[in-house]
Amino acid sequence: MNKKFHMNEREFLNLQTNLRAYIIAFVEDTSVYPACCDEFKLGGMISLRISDCYNEIDLYFDLSTPKERKNALHKSRTLAETLTKFRDAIEAEVKAIEERTTLQLHERAAAAVH
Repeated sequence: MNKKFHMNEREFLNLQTNLRAYIIAFVEDTSVYPACCDEFKLGGMISLRISDCYNEIDLYFDLSTPKERKNALHKSRTLAETLTKFRDAIEAEVKAIEERTTLQLHERAAAAVH
């Protein structure tokens, strides 16, 4: 039986794809498996692996019990919310740096004219 996935993503994190930073994320879709088999009651393959150029983390998401499934949902939601806030903060900082750099260039140009 070929495995199906809710999502199966592999992306480089740097613009230069020869650098090692990447993310690999997949969640197997077990909805097609029979309910009779204990093999599939705990869920399918799940992986979230993130690497920068030097370090790698592999996060574990346990779906074996209702308590663990609740925790896995909390973990994934917290990660998504925190990463969204982190992205927003990086965007704000890039904007602040670019505005400051542009202002400095205008001040130098104005000073050169006088």
